[in-house]
Amino acid sequence: MIRFLRSTAAVPVAIFVVGCTSTGGSDVTWRLPCAAQGSYENQPGEVWDYQLAYDGDGNLRFERESYNDVVNYTYIAEWDGDEVVREEQDGPYGFLYDVQFENGHRVFAMFDDRATDSNADYTIRWTWDGDQVVGWDADYTDAASTDLSASITYAGDGFIQEMCYGTTCDTTTAVGEFDHWTLRRTDFGSDGTIDTEIRVTYDAQDLILTYERDALSGGVLAPDVYSSWERQPDGTLIRYHWESFVADPRRWLVVYQFCD
Repeated sequence: MIRFLRSTAAVPVAIFVVGCTSTGGSDVTWRLPCAAQGSYENQPGEVWDYQLAYDGDGNLRFERESYNDVVNYTYIAEWDGDEVVREEQDGPYGFLYDVQFENGHRVFAMFDDRATDSNADYTIRWTWDGDQVVGWDADYTDAASTDLSASITYAGDGFIQEMCYGTTCDTTTAVGEFDHWTLRRTDFGSDGTIDTEIRVTYDAQDLILTYERDALSGGVLAPDVYSSWERQPDGTLIRYHWESFVADPRRWLVVYQFCD
């Protein structure tokens, strides 16, 4: 997927990457691409084609990925202002994601994983204190899957999230707002060791520029994933670059195209 305007499905796993996209919304002033081509550096000649469409506020509404004229997936999103309320994707990684809001806050969502033999269906509820989310609970439909819960506390220039599954808890310390952070360090198992560190930078228009993730390897944090967004001065996205270093070294490049 090459979505770049805004974070979408805030599923438990995705909570750890919220903030990696730009803000978009009714104040969008940059040009929006209608198509793109993506390719791996180590697979010359293999190109994935994308079609893109947006609503009147510049929110991604439609995305289709094809390879050799065969459609891999089609993604559709519905928005209420600047909030996504429904997402649906077909294909081998298909899903349906419905969100409910109260007083402008996301309070409940249902995730239906439509992948083959998947046991990842769940519901999630968020708890709010004023305008700050202070916790969430994810309940899986499949009895073999462990439910998740999280508590969030705010202090200084950031927050701490403790996410628990069974008797095990992971602790994440972050700098920035819950949905717009610049640094996150996560201690898996809360044993005092930082297992991942993620750094995000933005430009003057609050658009994402870089995303870097380091992971524990051989007892030290080492580069794991790096992404960068190349934009024109007005914010128009030209290229997106993604690279992995450890488990499966690859380099992915997306070049955007414009119809206007």
